[in-house]
Amino acid sequence: MQQCTENKQAFNALVKVEKSLTVSDAIITSPLMVTQGNKINVVSQIIRIIEFFLEVTGKELESYQIQILAGDIYEKFKTDSLDDVILMFKMARQGDFGKVYKCDTFEIMDWSNKYLDYKSASREMLIQKKKKKKEPEQLTGKSFHELPQELQEKFGKIGKSRLLSKKAADMMTTEKTLRDTENPDEKKEVLKTPKTDTLFNYQSFLTELSASVGKMYDDALNRAFENTSKASYPEVWEIFNTEIELRKTVKQTNDKPKRKTT
Repeated sequence: MQQCTENKQAFNALVKVEKSLTVSDAIITSPLMVTQGNKINVVSQIIRIIEFFLEVTGKELESYQIQILAGDIYEKFKTDSLDDVILMFKMARQGDFGKVYKCDTFEIMDWSNKYLDYKSASREMLIQKKKKKKEPEQLTGKSFHELPQELQEKFGKIGKSRLLSKKAADMMTTEKTLRDTENPDEKKEVLKTPKTDTLFNYQSFLTELSASVGKMYDDALNRAFENTSKASYPEVWEIFNTEIELRKTVKQTNDKPKRKTT
């Protein structure tokens, strides 16, 4: 009678445990069997898990078979957890390893191998998910170097050769100074720049801008574009505009649902 009562209590506890238990829980939080104390005590808990499975499924094993099986399972799962054993029997009962036609030690050890393969795949998915969270978001501008031919031709036609003062060039290389070019007072200051200032080739500036615009963050690119006058600097405006349109195209492509392959 005492044995029956103890079994009933153990089975009720197992029902509660397996209801909310997941493979992810077993990977992340469940303690390893080898850390759970004396082997005999752990094996006795495995025996209860086996007996619970047999009770629920109506299968039968001899007492000595259960004891031998519990020892084999301990050796198989000793670097895993008791929760893994519970989950393995639950998945087998639910047909995740195929229909249960028979129940012997060979069949159950085969389930163990299938479960551990499944757990390994689940662990890899968790690792990849964690890595993805840690990796910084890549700049969308890197796709600039994979421009469609039509957009590449646009860049090839941008700009005419001309000379500007070094001060004007410096003003055009950052977001702040690009905004400054829209300020009438600053424009006057540029016009007043002495001719003795070092000069640079405007076409070279456009080439450098075309190569670097792809590395700009979206918000920086948009602010630079908004503060660039198409009338005053049409080539610079066109570079920013083309990059923005490219990013829209790439985003729309990435947002399209992928076709399933068979």
